[in-house]
Amino acid sequence: MPASLLSSPCPWCWQELPSFRKVQILAVLNILFFVATLAINGTRGGNIGTVSRENEVILKLAGFAFSIWGIIYAWTSVFLVWQAVVAFNQCNRMEKPADVSPEEHQNAQTGDRPGPRVDLLSSSQRILLDGVSVWFIVSCICNMLWIVTFTSGTTGGVIASAFILPALAASLLVVHFRVGKFFWRGRLEGQVNSIRQAPPAYEILLLDAPLSIYLGWVCCASLVNLTIALQKAVGWTWLASEEDNPAATFAIVLLVVATVMFLLVSLPPRGSRVLAVLPTGVKQLFTPCQGNFAAGFVYLWASLAIVMESGMSSGVCRRGKLEGVLDIPKVCSNVGTTALITGILVALASASSLTVLILCMMCFDWTESDSSSCDSSEK
Repeated sequence: MPASLLSSPCPWCWQELPSFRKVQILAVLNILFFVATLAINGTRGGNIGTVSRENEVILKLAGFAFSIWGIIYAWTSVFLVWQAVVAFNQCNRMEKPADVSPEEHQNAQTGDRPGPRVDLLSSSQRILLDGVSVWFIVSCICNMLWIVTFTSGTTGGVIASAFILPALAASLLVVHFRVGKFFWRGRLEGQVNSIRQAPPAYEILLLDAPLSIYLGWVCCASLVNLTIALQKAVGWTWLASEEDNPAATFAIVLLVVATVMFLLVSLPPRGSRVLAVLPTGVKQLFTPCQGNFAAGFVYLWASLAIVMESGMSSGVCRRGKLEGVLDIPKVCSNVGTTALITGILVALASASSLTVLILCMMCFDWTESDSSSCDSSEK
């Protein structure tokens, strides 16, 4: 084989493709894998409730809570339409930079080999390529695997699902970090006057919001799935004696862990300009916070579903027999009360993050000339 042929670039190799072509391929793959997820959910999703009812656990959601899946899938579908429009339509409308020759611009648009190649991706396309990337596809694969394993109803399948659902949450969390923190990219200190400009409002509604709600719900579902997997595998008596009500103890511990996790997710991030008035020591506390208020409000939704299912309002716990639990109505009331308190705490944190974000959007002009309209509030 001639050496020239071996050294010629491969037109179908991923590394050799122009950036805008990669964005288009990922957009198509995202749609295909999401459609496959909907198909799997449509054929086997009806058994999710059946498997859940077969395993009586304290930490359980009322039936209305699962209607959020319809919101998630519908809103994610809108996101997929938007990213397809960005990938295919916006590419053809990009303006040529002033320092790029017509030949270079043509090479960048068509992917022709001769001449230098110029990256003309818009900010939205760059987010789709570097941020969302293949991780949305990974989330779809995890979603399909979870439905198949959980609805199998077997001990091995339910236990495996308890690992797959956190993997789904992790894939969405990777997107959250790679995009640059949902809702906050371009609005944090250190990103001013950089290429990471604040996104327009419609992009927040079409990308940040649906994937944030998706992330928040999967995190909540992971905790509930864990309790079902433990009940399926070893029962509740492995934790303590019956007199100590191990099921309730473990459920309350999970709620506390979830509260800490969602507080870190939903509280305003340290770098937000509105928090600049705080002392340095206080701002340090916000270092791990992400400002994802949408995910925090989802936890409030899940906590209200736990309260309703626990029967706290009527004083009657609609439960069957639970191994290791002596006073079922009292235990359910304790779990419901804990869920309500923790849900309110996370909701307050989410509301504060949303308020700070609105202040950032109203008071600061994130352009090369930083607005001084709110400078007085920082002094």
